[in-house]
Amino acid sequence: MNVIKPAREADKSTIRRKILAGISAANPHALYAIIDAAIVSGLPGLLAESGERFDSLFPGTISPDIAEVSPYFAVVSNGSLLLERIAEQWDAPWGLFAVSSEGYTALLRHFRKLFVVHGSDGKPMLFRFWDRRVLPGFLDASTAEERQELTGPITALLMTVSETHAVEEITVARGQVQSRDLNGGDA
Repeated sequence: MNVIKPAREADKSTIRRKILAGISAANPHALYAIIDAAIVSGLPGLLAESGERFDSLFPGTISPDIAEVSPYFAVVSNGSLLLERIAEQWDAPWGLFAVSSEGYTALLRHFRKLFVVHGSDGKPMLFRFWDRRVLPGFLDASTAEERQELTGPITALLMTVSETHAVEEITVARGQVQSRDLNGGDA
């Protein structure tokens, strides 16, 4: 079962509009992003410039070398410089957006918990759940309980799912994945 299929191509302004429509004034949810500094060069500086609240998924103080390749969790506000910069990265597996009514600290804690998993040998491993090259396979192979644990307090995940400029909205309800092409129709 392939739950996420590549969507039709769309232009970047349409994508921004559709993402922001998902967090319109009528919607009580906030928009957050997990952005991969290993993909988006200069991300720590961009985050600092953006004025948005952000943290590395690595807890505590991290070295400058790790900061340059760390995944970051950030708030994304309407009209944000950060949103504009992410739109320039649609072709790359830059990360994902998360829509949630939970507060920043609770979501950061949730994502940090997902970031480090343990293999069958008990050794810790980093789980790149925000990566479009990883998430679809995880959703296809995981149990309903694992999918529900992944999404937790998240209403929806928004991500590009191929080398197109398309965006998919991914929701999990009672462990069942639903995917919707935000460029028009179900995936």
